[in-house]
Amino acid sequence: MSALAEATLTQQERDVIDRLVELLRAELDLRAVWLYGSRARGERPRPDSDVDLLVITGGGRDRDGDRVRELVNQVVAPGGAKFVPISTQVFDPEWVTEHREIEAFFIQEVDRDKIVLFGSVDGGARAPRKLPPEPGMMRRSREWMARARESLAAARVLFDSDVPGLSVSLAYYAGFYAARAALSEEDTYARTHGGTWDQFWVMFVDSGRFDSALFQPAREAEKARIDSDYNAVSFDRETAEAIAASAERFLVAVEQMFSE
Repeated sequence: MSALAEATLTQQERDVIDRLVELLRAELDLRAVWLYGSRARGERPRPDSDVDLLVITGGGRDRDGDRVRELVNQVVAPGGAKFVPISTQVFDPEWVTEHREIEAFFIQEVDRDKIVLFGSVDGGARAPRKLPPEPGMMRRSREWMARARESLAAARVLFDSDVPGLSVSLAYYAGFYAARAALSEEDTYARTHGGTWDQFWVMFVDSGRFDSALFQPAREAEKARIDSDYNAVSFDRETAEAIAASAERFLVAVEQMFSE
């Protein structure tokens, strides 16, 4: 765990965070606030780098998530000061315990890098238990597969609602999350999209475990996702349908690879 002196934060950012913690303590059942990510690791921030905070409350995301976001909006630019880009994740102690138990990569990364701004290093979570082996995919991998299925279903809803262009991004993410599930089974995680696809190629395609003809369309859909999300590019029904179909084939093949 890092020390606050090693974090790459400006004085203004430190002041804003201090004020946010004060408000969180006054209004919520606050258990802990952790700084994590590149700032906690002491890396030089890019112009678009956020200040990443994990906020642990008694109510977690469902009960307290909206209020945390409102309080962040109150403090990020007080009195016309320069905007401070704060990104928050809100969980309860039970979520932290559960995701430590399933060895989720996100909480492993947070625990490795975090700086405690308020509360304790465990965030009020109990000590994780050693879970017995389960048949099929590991639980953390199944979470990624569930997200992949949800993304594909949402893409289909948009497509059927005659907004095919908006479905492209969600269809891409269906394949991307399935790729992360596969890497999870091999105890591997990449932070970036490109890193995820590169690792998938090395571990599964290049080794002959996965069909390159299924991999390539899912990987190449990233360009369409970027065009849709950032460049306002529109897509016709035929293109959107092809991207969704390739994502579904990729997703199914990943599930089959780990059910054998």
